Amino acid sequence: MDGISYHFMSRDEFAAAAARGEFAEYAEVHGNMYGTLRREVQRVLASGRHVMMAIDVQGAARFAAAFPETVQIFVLPPSAQALIERLRMRGTENADTMAERLRNALTELRVVEQYDYVVINDELERAVANVSGIIDAESLRRERSTMFAGLVAQIVEGLEQELSHFSEEQRHARTHA
Repeated sequence: MDGISYHFMSRDEFAAAAARGEFAEYAEVHGNMYGTLRREVQRVLASGRHVMMAIDVQGAARFAAAFPETVQIFVLPPSAQALIERLRMRGTENADTMAERLRNALTELRVVEQYDYVVINDELERAVANVSGIIDAESLRRERSTMFAGLVAQIVEGLEQELSHFSEEQRHARTHA
């Protein structure tokens, strides 16, 4: 729905927003313009939630440039035949659009080494679990959380206090021995 899941714009509105730098990424894909508004990404991040994007490689490169802390996951089909079958099963492609999608897939596969992770989408549940595991692991990275520094400081302070008690007890025992 417009304004909820998407913000629909005319081509002119889209071009003007792009010229103003309002998009974290945008690209023309399969004859349509797609983009991600910076303000929407910033709104979600400010709420403490993750932003997950399902975008083509052009958009992913632009998004990572706009948000350098981005973790990129390339979802790879298990085989060429599986990809072709999945596209055919949609029933939405004529011969021209099918050929265009296959050319785009070739282009995208050539940049897979630029991604942080690759997940093979052979079994949906396993692929989802793998992506979820990556999100969990990345969420626990030390540099992503301000909580860790504070927690470490508290633990250090507590240990130093406890060690100072031992030092006091040892000094007291030496002077009374």
